Amino acid sequence: MATAHVQLLDRVDADVDGVVVELGGRLPRALLARLALERGAPVAVADLLVDLWVDPPAQATATLRAYMSRLRATALGPWLHGGRSGYRLVDDSAVHVDLWKLEDAVRSPLSSDLVQVRSLLSRWRGAPLGGIGEPPFVGAARDRMRRGVDAVRLEGARLDLDAGRHSDALVALLELRREHPDDEDLLALVRVAEARADMGERAVVRVRGGHVLGSARVPRRDSARGPGRQGRVYGVPAPIAKMVGRRDERAALTAALDVARLVTLTGAAGVGKTRLVVDWLGGGAASREEHVWFVGLGGAAATVEATTEVIASATGAPHASVEGVAEHLADRSGILVIDGVDATSDAVASIASAVLARARGIAILSTSRRELGVPGESVMRLDPLTVSEACELFEARLVPEARAVDSAAVTRLVDVLGRLPLAIEFAAARAASMPLEEVGSSLLRDIGRSAQVGELPLAGALRSSLDLLSADQRDTLHSLAGFRAPFTREAVAAVCGGRSRDVDLDRLVAYSLVSAEERAGEPVFHVAELIRRAALGDAAPDAAWRRRHREWFGARAALASVALTARGSSAEMLRLRTEWPDITAAFDCSVSDGDKETAATISGGLLWFGVRAGRQQELIAMTRQACALPGAVDVALEAGLFSTRGFLAYQLGSMDEAAEWISAARERAERSDDHALRGLAAAFSAYLLTLSPTPSRHPTHEVEAALEGIDRMPDAAAAMVLLITGQVQRASGRSQAAVDLLERAGALASRCGHEWVALMAPVIAAKVHLDLRHGAPAVATLLPVIRRAAAHDDPVSLLIAVSVAAGAAAALGADATGAQIIGAVDAIGRRYGFDPRANEPADFELYRRRVREGLTEAEWRTEYVSGLRREPGELVELVLGLATLR
Repeated sequence: MATAHVQLLDRVDADVDGVVVELGGRLPRALLARLALERGAPVAVADLLVDLWVDPPAQATATLRAYMSRLRATALGPWLHGGRSGYRLVDDSAVHVDLWKLEDAVRSPLSSDLVQVRSLLSRWRGAPLGGIGEPPFVGAARDRMRRGVDAVRLEGARLDLDAGRHSDALVALLELRREHPDDEDLLALVRVAEARADMGERAVVRVRGGHVLGSARVPRRDSARGPGRQGRVYGVPAPIAKMVGRRDERAALTAALDVARLVTLTGAAGVGKTRLVVDWLGGGAASREEHVWFVGLGGAAATVEATTEVIASATGAPHASVEGVAEHLADRSGILVIDGVDATSDAVASIASAVLARARGIAILSTSRRELGVPGESVMRLDPLTVSEACELFEARLVPEARAVDSAAVTRLVDVLGRLPLAIEFAAARAASMPLEEVGSSLLRDIGRSAQVGELPLAGALRSSLDLLSADQRDTLHSLAGFRAPFTREAVAAVCGGRSRDVDLDRLVAYSLVSAEERAGEPVFHVAELIRRAALGDAAPDAAWRRRHREWFGARAALASVALTARGSSAEMLRLRTEWPDITAAFDCSVSDGDKETAATISGGLLWFGVRAGRQQELIAMTRQACALPGAVDVALEAGLFSTRGFLAYQLGSMDEAAEWISAARERAERSDDHALRGLAAAFSAYLLTLSPTPSRHPTHEVEAALEGIDRMPDAAAAMVLLITGQVQRASGRSQAAVDLLERAGALASRCGHEWVALMAPVIAAKVHLDLRHGAPAVATLLPVIRRAAAHDDPVSLLIAVSVAAGAAAALGADATGAQIIGAVDAIGRRYGFDPRANEPADFELYRRRVREGLTEAEWRTEYVSGLRREPGELVELVLGLATLR
């Protein structure tokens, strides 16, 4: 008997006994494909009409019948049946359709079928039903085929895993993962394949960051059990609400239990260990297990006898002894979950060892704040939620009427709470009855409440975590809790004092009481605010610790004063932003202890950080406090402090304060041997004279004094002196002299890496162009500055350059754009303490007046208000648009 083959998984084709059947054009091929999709069931003519044509023509029925007659006239005719009511492709043993074979394999995944189907998949190109165009039925049909193909690929990968072809399975699974990034079951299988492919014959398994390392174990699953059949489940709690996040962790847990018989899930109190296990069990991960027992040890006494009694009761063991439990489980298969080990870890370790030795079909999953220490144990540390997951959890748990919350405030809150799910759940509950900004502080107050007056479960959980630490570990955590921001091992050695803390630090990280991450190739550690409060209790770090802390950060500020004007200063900016809470704490300690030298070093050394980070208001307040402290310090240090205060006062528009402290700085600088301090003070004195409506003298003398020792200054200081004196010459109407000095400043700044001067020299050069009403050259000069400031996240430099671009817009006739720029600078400048009217009153008012001259009052108001709503990125785009104008 003849045999027909129909292909749907690629181009629609057919043959009978190996002889190709000429099907014709798109419509007859589409008709054959549509009938094949129904596998022997008839398709009504009315359905065929709407499936083959988007808008069936008047003669569609006659056309359909004509095409059907042609197909029946081919060698396929014996298998094409029907009449006026409809048509069908017969399903019998002589008809072989590739899609039918594929779907048979999906319904009955036997290895012999898969061998045949894999030969079909070898021709799969991801474009089924080719050659028929795009009739209405084709979209859903292609989706159906892709699902079938993916199911067979997945089952093939499972067979490869069972057969030990782990690398082959991993290749197939990674391809599927790329196509289905949101499939959590697939992610879990990928993790299993990675673990098995990586492990070889190693005996110990470790799980870190969602990756499993170790050796495979003998599979415990009953391969005859279908993936949808659940065995017997005992004692698993029902979750109250849907879990948020932890997708990668669920997959890693599946992988860990696939390759190890003992997995311990560790993490800090409140991190969600129990919740993860319950969700994992409920999500079908254990669906092939014969038994699942869930044993909670929260209230069990820390003895082998008491622990064994609880486990025996949960598992149904007739004898409450270690041997009795092991004997009872010896001929069973499944997962024994032991939750809340903590104080009973020694007892659980003894029981686990006995059970694993006798019961080869049992795997044990325990949750604890530390590992059990049993040989062959796999340890998976559960870290706090990511920021996005923590925010999502908080918002999901809010009552509906409280859900309109500020996302930035939520981010700050979950960070204070260490991104611990338990703390976030409590915070969401409190947000229903108090303002969001008070929720965090109220929880932190509760952490300090003594157990005698009653404490929240969260506080009790944190306290019990600390009780599990050794005396040395508690002492180290108390010392680390003094840091307000992330810290390094070097900082720990310098500040915590006494013995080495490295071993304790590593254990605290393992217990999830301290977090660790890599930054610029160096491990950086952090204690969440919630844990800080619990660790400190009522005892703040002692006076010796505070002294070492301020000395360390004083030294860091002294180094920063140089590093911020050198190449690579972006990394220094990042470090200072990270350490800022500790820097301010060290400064406050210096002030309270009357340590003027450290206070002057910190506040005077961070000028360029304050300017570039938009923290001028904070920093000038610090310099004022330092200046007010009694006592004498090194004259050069005092000159630097006074210069910083004067420069910041100028930036913030306090011209009288600026003049007073720059004059004081110049007097101290003249008494020192530091040419850089003397040059900078003289240059800035000259510049302040140009800003005064009634200068006491011409700035020529100060300019000459500033430039006198230029060759003996460090490049960074010389570049700054040249920049300021260039600005003075420009204000004095000496354009060419200004350009010459600015070019020298820019060249020196580029050589030494002084980013502020490298940015500002072109800005002042652009002002020279605008003095001559040359808009296009001014824009061309400003654009590199603006791009660089935006890329380096330098908001003040960006605002200074953009404020000048408003004048360029006026020179180019783009007054509406200029008005928007001015509005945006006003709005964004408030965030960073920048006011161009205070810093450069004459220039900015001139540019503002030129813009307004080109607009009516109504036009000015409309465009200015539009600018007020602009964000920094939009402001940059506005200025970039000026480059197209001439």
